[in-house]
Amino acid sequence: GVDLTGIDALGTNRLNRLIALRKIFLDRAAILGNIANATEANVNTVYGELNAFQQHAANSANATAEGHSVDADEAARKAREAAELATAKTDAKTAIENSQKETGKPKITDPELNKHLKEIDKAYIEAAGNKNELNNRQKTIADAIATLRKAKEPTPFEAAKAQNEFDDKNTQTEIDSKKTELITKIDAAKAQEKPTPEQKAEEVKKLKTPEQIKEFITESVPEQEKEEFVKHLSELTEVEKPTGSGKEEQFKNFMAQQKAEVVVKAVCSYKLKKDDNLRNEIATEMETKKDAEGQLLDEKVYPKKDGKYTPEAMVKYLFEKKTGQAHAFSAKSSGNQNSPTSPKSH
Repeated sequence: GVDLTGIDALGTNRLNRLIALRKIFLDRAAILGNIANATEANVNTVYGELNAFQQHAANSANATAEGHSVDADEAARKAREAAELATAKTDAKTAIENSQKETGKPKITDPELNKHLKEIDKAYIEAAGNKNELNNRQKTIADAIATLRKAKEPTPFEAAKAQNEFDDKNTQTEIDSKKTELITKIDAAKAQEKPTPEQKAEEVKKLKTPEQIKEFITESVPEQEKEEFVKHLSELTEVEKPTGSGKEEQFKNFMAQQKAEVVVKAVCSYKLKKDDNLRNEIATEMETKKDAEGQLLDEKVYPKKDGKYTPEAMVKYLFEKKTGQAHAFSAKSSGNQNSPTSPKSH
């Protein structure tokens, strides 16, 4: 019989076990070449060892023995395919996100996409069972993005054609109506023109849209500073501590689970703590900021300590500035300036 002790000692490495079993089989299989002269004992030995080989092979992997060769480990193949599919899913989701915010084209938000696809979300990609299914699902989402984007893009404005649209207008009312319609089209066409760097810099000072807020966060907390930002969050008493097994997961959870106001204020706090120039700039600006009536900032809203604005006051001011919100100014005093609450002298 076959001594399988040495093979069992090889442990759980399936490939090594199969190689050893195959060698035993090949060594004994030479008897079959001279089967006419083989004794019954010889034949029983060969087939007994072949049976032992097949049983061990079955325990080690889903292998076959055809032409004295062993098939690849089925489990390893499945694991490899699963890894490739996982990578493909990640690539697909990244491609979809990049397509949604393609430069120079209308952005497509997740809620818009989900609504168009009847509440299908990113889990739709994750649920794909193989690459063919994944490709089909990715194409479905890509087609949806293209459809939504086309609906957002205004019809190109053609000046020559627009002038001809007045030819059949016979009354002033019709002319005025057509004029209003064309002005709307012109404004839409202008809105599609790419802004100059100066215009863009002016626009992003006010974070009025989710896209601008996202851009502000990305610029303020680059990839290499995420861990430092998460550490900063743990120092803020007014912010709920982020959850997750690692800094990357904690960062993602904080951004996804907190309200936009909480996120932007936390980013403002981080920037003011990290950037000395920005902190000095905001402090100076707050000291001299006045409204149309010449009133300074209200120190009840933006408190000071030792003659300087507190970090919390500066965060509030920077948040308002970045999001285009109004600042709070002191009420205009009446009567005696030295005693603003006193009644007028008689």
